[in-house]
Amino acid sequence: MSSAPEEAVIEPNVLPFPQQLAEQIGARATGILTASSGKLRRLFCLRKGRIIFAKSNLIEEQFDEVLVNAGKLRSSDRAHLRVEAKKAGVMPSKQLEGSELMTDDEFVAAIREHFLELLHKSLDERDTTGIFEAGSPNLDLEATTDLSAFPAVLHGMNNHPNSLDRVRIAIGPPMTVARLTNAGMQRLQNEDVPGAVMEWVTAFNEPLNVTKWVEGSDINAETAFRQILALLMLGVLERVVEDSSKASKGVAKAGREELESRIHAAKDADHYSVLGVSETVNDMEVREAYYYLARRLHPDILRGELDDMMTDIEDYFAKVTEAYNTLIDEESRRQYDKDRSSIAEDKKRAAEQEPDSLARQNYARAKIMIEKNRRTDAVVFLENACKLDPRNATYPRELGRLLGGNPRRRAEAETLLQQAIELDPAVATNYTALGELYARMNRNDEARTQFKEALNWDPHDADAQLGLSNLG
Repeated sequence: MSSAPEEAVIEPNVLPFPQQLAEQIGARATGILTASSGKLRRLFCLRKGRIIFAKSNLIEEQFDEVLVNAGKLRSSDRAHLRVEAKKAGVMPSKQLEGSELMTDDEFVAAIREHFLELLHKSLDERDTTGIFEAGSPNLDLEATTDLSAFPAVLHGMNNHPNSLDRVRIAIGPPMTVARLTNAGMQRLQNEDVPGAVMEWVTAFNEPLNVTKWVEGSDINAETAFRQILALLMLGVLERVVEDSSKASKGVAKAGREELESRIHAAKDADHYSVLGVSETVNDMEVREAYYYLARRLHPDILRGELDDMMTDIEDYFAKVTEAYNTLIDEESRRQYDKDRSSIAEDKKRAAEQEPDSLARQNYARAKIMIEKNRRTDAVVFLENACKLDPRNATYPRELGRLLGGNPRRRAEAETLLQQAIELDPAVATNYTALGELYARMNRNDEARTQFKEALNWDPHDADAQLGLSNLG
């Protein structure tokens, strides 16, 4: 008996997320684009190249959770919303749409802002891959919107990455040359793109050195670099491999203001910062960075123009040369990195001499990060506070509360909250925080026990009262 032929297995097309996004926008595709980084997943549903829905598998990135953390929705209202959504057989976002908790305008603005934030985070994070599956997903139970993804990426680059150095590193070394792709101008014309971008991007009809063009343009340098990176990510511009010596001809000499800025920045900078490169830089990039600085800042080309600054210029360029000589040699670079690590350890030991004060500083920084919804940074500061002052119950309690929002770290959160109770058993908030965690984990009997214990210490604890009420 002959066997049926095996069906061919079609492997998904895995690309870096920005490239995958650009391809699907350009193709005006309809389907689901998944951004993956480790266990993190974010889904973006596209309709004809436009974003209509987005969702994350992180608890803290769920729409109703984001609204609570931003102070736009009360915790009690969120709990009621989830109950009503379950009854209606829809998701909480759909139940919120048209409800009395937010006006229509407020809801539309909030859902768009949420989808954009998920998109920008995915573009900002390194090593995020994208997989696209064509088809029309059923979103009847979800709240949707309609966003043009192309200008959303351009707008997102205004703040993501948050460091201009990272933007320039992502573009490439100083001699990077770019040009319009064959489909680049057509993509721009088909999208809702600011007129200013349309005006200057035509300069790249011919290959141009990116750094040289930015310095010679009237556009704010940071804005120009960020927009160029966005257009590279979207496939409108492409990098051109050219002879770096040819591409560098005519590089303008540095002016007084730039020199003063570089000299000041180099006073306490390490070799990587002096050259303007990352710690993962390779030999070719070290060499290009040095030659770029030499063509613009070498004392010999500035004599007769800035003689009053010549002593400072010579001292500065001595640092540039030392940085180059150190980083271009494998052995000297290895020793330099080792010495830097040793210095960092010395600073750490010095800081540990005042642990209580440093713990308070880290706790204060954590609260600021929480207000800005930068939870990953807040966790780092709270972990530092716990290490610096292990006797203070506040730090493990707040760290436990924060980690409790992440299902993968709830066991760790439970340990921290139990530790807070051991350190200070007379504080009702410690029991309330543990009760809230148990409620999240559907361990309702244990949650009730903790809420009741909190009320034994403080009968007026509103959060404990609410917790018991929510549990019925």
